[in-house]
Amino acid sequence: MKVDSLPNKSWVSDAFSTRGMAQIEAKKIIWQLVKACDFMHRKGVIHRDIKPENMLLSRNGVMKLCDFGFARQHVDARMTHYVSTRWYRAPELLVGFYEYGYAIDVWALGCIFVELVTGKALFMGGCDFEML
Repeated sequence: MKVDSLPNKSWVSDAFSTRGMAQIEAKKIIWQLVKACDFMHRKGVIHRDIKPENMLLSRNGVMKLCDFGFARQHVDARMTHYVSTRWYRAPELLVGFYEYGYAIDVWALGCIFVELVTGKALFMGGCDFEML
């Protein structure tokens, strides 16, 4: 099923303007994202690509996390550091670590919260060096 054919859905990135959204609305979305991350992490899954474009929002304000193409089962093993969109990429990934955990999803969550409130990405580097 194509995502764009789902009724009442929009990208979270389309739901706020360049001025951001009201803090109460941002908190509602982030709370749902926290709950989604908690569920995934309790099941041992790291999403590895959390960003506004991978968050669907219904007209009723229900947020759904999508695009699990980079998701992996968390194991104590080496994983690629080239995951997630640069603006939401945790520092350990930017410096090339191959061993990381759930914290990379939490980092992205924090970046998204700031973006929802301000309407601007927190870190907008054009390359990994600029991000650091």
